[in-house]
Amino acid sequence: MHHNRSTVEKQRVVQFIAIEGSNSYEEEPPGVVELIKMQEERKELVKLMLDLVPRKMIAKKRRLSDGPDDFVDNVVPAYTDEEFLQHFRINRKLFHNLEALFENSEIYSVLREDKRMSAAKHLLMFLWFAGNSSCDFRDLSQRFRASISSVSRTIKRVIYFLTDLSQFVIKWHTQNEITRAAEYYQNLNGFPNVIGAVGAIHIPVEVSKHDKMTYSSAKGQTTIILQAICNERRKFLDISVGSPGPTHKSLVFAESGIYTKLPEYCQNYILLADTSYPLSNNVLTPYKQNGCLTPAQILYNQKLEECRISIDHALNALKQRFRQLNHIKLRGLEKMTNFVRACCVLYNLCKEDEFYVELPISDDKANRKRSNQKICVVPDSSYGSIFRERMCDYIYTT
Repeated sequence: MHHNRSTVEKQRVVQFIAIEGSNSYEEEPPGVVELIKMQEERKELVKLMLDLVPRKMIAKKRRLSDGPDDFVDNVVPAYTDEEFLQHFRINRKLFHNLEALFENSEIYSVLREDKRMSAAKHLLMFLWFAGNSSCDFRDLSQRFRASISSVSRTIKRVIYFLTDLSQFVIKWHTQNEITRAAEYYQNLNGFPNVIGAVGAIHIPVEVSKHDKMTYSSAKGQTTIILQAICNERRKFLDISVGSPGPTHKSLVFAESGIYTKLPEYCQNYILLADTSYPLSNNVLTPYKQNGCLTPAQILYNQKLEECRISIDHALNALKQRFRQLNHIKLRGLEKMTNFVRACCVLYNLCKEDEFYVELPISDDKANRKRSNQKICVVPDSSYGSIFRERMCDYIYTT
C-alpha cells in the first residue's frame, strides 16, 4: 500500500513538472479562483518533492561540517610514531612545532575563530595531500569531512605559510658550514674545495590546453623544472622552481637568482654538476665521453660523479617523501611552484634518518655515460676549462 502511494505521488510530481515546463494553456487562461487553487496545489507538490529526496543524501551533506571529526580527533591520535611518520611524512615533534608556528601566524590568526578549522587539521590535510601521489581534493573532502572549497582554501593557506619559512630554512652556507662541507668531500675521495652540487628534475603538472605546448617536455609530459643546490648532508641551499619543462637546464641555471651570486657565495670553493651545466671557475663538470679520454680525465670523472651524486639522492628523496610531486594535482602556476617550494621547506626540516631511501648506485657506468652525453646550451668559460685541467692533474697526481 505504501509502495502504491509513493508511486502515485511520483506521478503527480512528474505531471506537475510537465505542466510547469509548458508556457501555454490548452484552454483559456484560468480565473482568479483557479489560480489560487493552482498555487495551493503547487505548494503541496513542492513540499512533496522535497519529501521524496533521500534523507541519506541530506544527512551526508550535513555531516561534512557538523559533529566531531573522527579521523582528526580519534584516528590520528591513535597512530604510533611510526604510523604517523608513514602517513604524514614528518615526525610528531616537527608536526607540533609547525602547528604552534602556524597557529600564531598571520595567515591563521586573521580567520574567524568561530568558523576556522584547527591549525592541526590544516597541517594534517596538507601533509596527507603532499605525501600521497593519488590524493586529490575529493579524497581530502571525504577523509577530513570538509567541503572541496574548504579543502582548496586550506591547502593554499598552508602552502603560503611554508613558503614564508623558506628564507629561514633554505639558505646558503655559513662560513663554518663551508669548511665542514669541503672537509667532507675531501675525505670522501680526495676531491678538493667542493661545497655542494647542483642539479634539476622535472615535476609533472596539469596545465591548460593553451599552455600545454609551452610546458611539454621531451617525454610528452607537461612539467615544470625544480633546480636545487645541496650540501654534503643532502639539504637544499638554494632552489629555483617554475621554468617550463622544455627549458634546458643550463638556461634555468643561468636565469636563476643564484647564478650571478656564485663568485660571492662560493668564494674559492666550487660546485659540481653534470655536462648539461656550463663550466666555470665556480662550477665543475665532467669531461664528455668521446672515446678518447686520458686516464687522468677518467679518474677525474669518476671522483666528480661520486661527489655530484648527492644532488640526485636529495631530489630522489624529496619525491619519495612527498609523492604528490610525481604529478601535482593543483591548478595555477603560482600555486604549483609554491607547493614545490613548500615541500622543499619540509624536506629541509625533516631529519635525514626518518626514511630509508633506496638510492641509485653511484658507480653505475651506464648512468654516468648518459649523464656525460648531455649538451650544454650556455657556453663554458675559458677560465673554467683551464681550471678543470688543473683540477684533473691535481687529482691524478695526488
